[in-house]
Amino acid sequence: MESAAGRFDPSKPVGRVVATEKQPNTAFKFHFWTPQQSPIGIGSLVKVVQGDVTAYGVVIEGYRYSDVDTPMSDYIGSLQDPEHLHPTARPDIKVYTAGVLRIIPEEPLQPVPLGPVYLADDEDIRFSLRMDEYWESTGIPVGLYQNGSRLSPVYLDWE
Repeated sequence: MESAAGRFDPSKPVGRVVATEKQPNTAFKFHFWTPQQSPIGIGSLVKVVQGDVTAYGVVIEGYRYSDVDTPMSDYIGSLQDPEHLHPTARPDIKVYTAGVLRIIPEEPLQPVPLGPVYLADDEDIRFSLRMDEYWESTGIPVGLYQNGSRLSPVYLDWE
């Protein structure tokens, strides 16, 4: 996932889509987990590729949780002392929710499939933000979008 230079390779997945009965994926939002060292954060642009479906999304929420059932379990396990160290490290997971910006094919509109999640590159960002229709002909560069360690140009249509 990460190169020797500390930059993330857009050809390598940064996470996987997950869906449960309590948190299903829809045509408008999806959930995915990432490893601890992931560059993903609120506002990141991502894409899911599974078969002939590609979904583009913007991360709108993040969750981090462990296997503790209730806060009371952790309180008792910590001997009611916030400085107490557990004898073993609790595993935790980062799960994000992304709002769908665009999905191909557009019809019939379907829920986002399970599959690998990638950090969007320049072309993905143009496509997901619908700049692909004008950026070469009437696009005016107006700034940069930071996605992980990557800076991607942003264009407005002058027409």
